[in-house]
Amino acid sequence: MISQRITPERFRLALVVVLFCVILLALASYCLQIERANSRRLDQSKADYAIGDRYYKAQSYILAENELKKAQALDPNNSDITFELGNAYYKDSRLQLAEYEFNKAIRQNPDNDQASRDNLGYVQIDEGHYTDALSTFSQEIAQDSSDSSAYVGLGSLYCQQHQYTTAEPIIRKAVALNGKDATAWYDLGIILENEKQYDEAEEDFRQDLAISPHDIDAYMNLGNIDSDRKRYSAAVERYTQALAIDKDDPDGYFERGKVRFYLQSYKEAEADFISAVTLDPGYEDAYMWLGKLYNREARYDEALQAYQYAERISGNDAPAYVGSGNIYYLKKKFIVAESAYFKALEDDPKNAEAQRMLALTRKALGETQKPSGSPPTK
Repeated sequence: MISQRITPERFRLALVVVLFCVILLALASYCLQIERANSRRLDQSKADYAIGDRYYKAQSYILAENELKKAQALDPNNSDITFELGNAYYKDSRLQLAEYEFNKAIRQNPDNDQASRDNLGYVQIDEGHYTDALSTFSQEIAQDSSDSSAYVGLGSLYCQQHQYTTAEPIIRKAVALNGKDATAWYDLGIILENEKQYDEAEEDFRQDLAISPHDIDAYMNLGNIDSDRKRYSAAVERYTQALAIDKDDPDGYFERGKVRFYLQSYKEAEADFISAVTLDPGYEDAYMWLGKLYNREARYDEALQAYQYAERISGNDAPAYVGSGNIYYLKKKFIVAESAYFKALEDDPKNAEAQRMLALTRKALGETQKPSGSPPTK
């Protein structure tokens, strides 16, 4: 048997092959580790996203934001996470952050950005950037003339600016394209309510509720229509339905308190007004109606206190001064009443109630000449 001698060249070649294999194995091991790390990272991102989504659905928006930000840090190019984070910011009224995230989601997924563009438009409406919102929704319609959500957004923009005549055909177009869009029915109801076409407005709000049974605003507007039509018992029922959805809504208590006042259910009305100011200590109108209620029941000290609260909230409000003046007048404190009416006329020189009560106060004081301290006419 002939033995072959290992030459230096063959040894070097063998060494290169071995080193190459070692490098390949190391590279494969590294890639596997990277793949596993990425898999763990994405799994953790999905878990954080799922937790954030649960918090979002539970309306715990700050907690949702925290989880979604963690998910985004692990998977920064995921447009679904970006979109959901924008929604959480929007619900939390952090509009600039919401706008940033929606724009980012559009950049991340330009071929499937309808929802992001819709929400971006609504953020721009809430920010008062009406020109930007008009551009956003108009671009959507130009890209897809059958996009009902873009028509809803454009109509909502005009509703926000009280341009109801312009908004109506746009919203009707949205309803024709998609009769299951609750927002379209709601906006159409708002338009017709403002045009005092109450029967059709009521039907539109009912259509909204058939699709979205927990839409508190639809119940509130149905209550407003009943109140305007002096169907006060029905209005109480509507506002009560709204409060069943959100028991912490001060507007629901305030509006229900007003119709209960009209029904002369003063005890229940008082409870509602107190609930409103408890939930929102800066609710001037609720204090005004409390003052009106206490005045009617001859509870003058409480009425005066309510009006004074309203004065402090507004800083300078003619109705509040008139209310205080009326209490002082009833308590025969005519000089103080006169001062209150003067303040009211400084704020609103054409306030007929202040003028009328000032004349009665002067008569009670026995004055025949215009006091030197009268407010200047504007």
